[in-house]
Amino acid sequence: YIGTVSLNPGFNLIKLDSSGNVLFDVSNASALNQSFTSMRLKNNLIVMTSYAYNGSQVSVAAFDTSGTFLWSSLFAGRGGMDVEIDDNSNSYILTQQSNQVGPATQSDIQIFKFNSAGTLLNQYNYDFGGSHEVGTRMTLVNNKISIIGWSIQSGNAYMDWITFQIDLNGTKLWDA
Repeated sequence: YIGTVSLNPGFNLIKLDSSGNVLFDVSNASALNQSFTSMRLKNNLIVMTSYAYNGSQVSVAAFDTSGTFLWSSLFAGRGGMDVEIDDNSNSYILTQQSNQVGPATQSDIQIFKFNSAGTLLNQYNYDFGGSHEVGTRMTLVNNKISIIGWSIQSGNAYMDWITFQIDLNGTKLWDA
């Protein structure tokens, strides 16, 4: 499976066989996009993410493995940096959210959780005290999600790496 963004607003999903022949090439324009960022396949669910509206929104689209469009969502955030899918076909979308604090805009790492029908179940915010925090990748193993990102400390003097782990309810288990 190959996920792309189409020339018009929307996502494309392409399925190739083992010889490289195209089995289907489907698209859906209900989700805006600008720059494809991530894709996951688990069970019968394929979830793709993108930036939208010049990077101020996250765009998500879900298909099943036969190419049928299932759902899409568009919400505030700085692109869908990564996506994971749990055993119940819930999707976890990693992004960052700007928070206006004083004269400077600050951002925190966020994860949005959707069920298999595309209903937003919850959103989780993680603030590590920096002036600008960005999640870059995550991995779901044994019902725990491990996230890596970075933070610019107040005053922009230096950058720290952030690693942390959460359970599927968004509870932070540890950070370093």
